[in-house]
Amino acid sequence: MQLFKEFVEYITEASGAGEIADAKGKAFELELAKNLHPKKQYPKHHNDETGRSPEAVAADLRKRLGHEEYEKVAGHAAKAAQEHIAKTGHRPSEVHWTSVEGQVSKTTGKNDAGNQSDLVYKHGNQHYGISAKYGSAPGARSPGMKDLASMSGMKHEHLQKLIDAHHEAIHKIMSSHVKSTSNAQRHKEFKEIASGAKGPKAKAAADLANKTSLEHRTAIAGHLAKHFGNLASKDHAGMTEVVRKLTASHGTETPMMKVHYNPKTNKTDISHPKEDFDRAMSKVKHFSVEHKGMYVHIHAHDNDGKKHSIAKLSIKNKSSSPYTNMVGSSSLGSGLKKLSAQ
Repeated sequence: MQLFKEFVEYITEASGAGEIADAKGKAFELELAKNLHPKKQYPKHHNDETGRSPEAVAADLRKRLGHEEYEKVAGHAAKAAQEHIAKTGHRPSEVHWTSVEGQVSKTTGKNDAGNQSDLVYKHGNQHYGISAKYGSAPGARSPGMKDLASMSGMKHEHLQKLIDAHHEAIHKIMSSHVKSTSNAQRHKEFKEIASGAKGPKAKAAADLANKTSLEHRTAIAGHLAKHFGNLASKDHAGMTEVVRKLTASHGTETPMMKVHYNPKTNKTDISHPKEDFDRAMSKVKHFSVEHKGMYVHIHAHDNDGKKHSIAKLSIKNKSSSPYTNMVGSSSLGSGLKKLSAQ
């Protein structure tokens, strides 16, 4: 039953919901930057991974989401910007969109590797970073599989064999339908086949490939859960640092805040990840790890023995097809905020 539930969720994402959520998240970043900018304009200091300007990315996102949906996100970003200014008292004199790794350091002039701020602004003589989040349960970070092996203590060679077995199983199912040689083209072909455009037989193969992918990723999540569980039982300090990484709660040279807008509740949450995490961890006695489908759930147990959901790690295909790289995707559990507030 659990596997079936995970499969339904995966198919929902594969149908395009995950890509739409990513597009909304990117739109929120850009519009938040625009509304924080002293001239209410897109920052021109940095481009995205493909060299496109913020204006070009915004125009593309507007086409993908549709004008009405884009404007809805833009309105939410304007509201979040106003609340951020009201809460912090900051009036940015300049704003940078730092969507590419290394751009925070380039903006501030400091070695700030690991700072995942989507925006950096200047108030007075100080730079501040913002991790912009949009949605009901946005991801905290997306660690690579090699990183997950290192965090959990699992041998990377063992994990790689499991990943290779996944790729081989998918190729075996789809070999008579996907003819491209590059993974980028295979991904494109697979998405078309999965949509039903190549006929019912090909679509049935794609459905089987998706189900098989889920089974392999569920097995991989189980292996990682076992290793994380071993770490939690033997090394509390070490597991605390793992959870810090998964929840993106580490310290940075440039002070970083999180601005999260939840469109379901129409509320903005402005927080300081490192300070909140440290406060929450002062009340944690030990951790436990639970495996469910393609998910690894990490729980914290407080001094009174109560269990709190701290983080959820899912093993996903990066762009919702089994022909893209497998990655981890971690999100915060509700227990972190509750523990921090106690």
